[in-house]
Amino acid sequence: VSEIEVKDGESVYYGYFHRPNMATMSAMMAESKRDEVKALEILFENTVIECDDEIRNDAVVKISAMTQLGVVMGGCVAKLKNL
Repeated sequence: VSEIEVKDGESVYYGYFHRPNMATMSAMMAESKRDEVKALEILFENTVIECDDEIRNDAVVKISAMTQLGVVMGGCVAKLKNL
């Protein structure tokens, strides 16, 4: 579970998200070729556990959370080594 904190002026909002499954990743990747914002929204809607209402309803706050969610989900590092 990842916590995302969004600060908007003096206000602070929180959201809690789980790791995406393969179906979510596939849908997100397919949509990212057409619309990156919609792709992030697919990721958001399919991984959110709970969040403050402002994260769901305020476009500026939501896009900040979705952008950070994209960073969190890309945090793994893979390495290929030819033997």
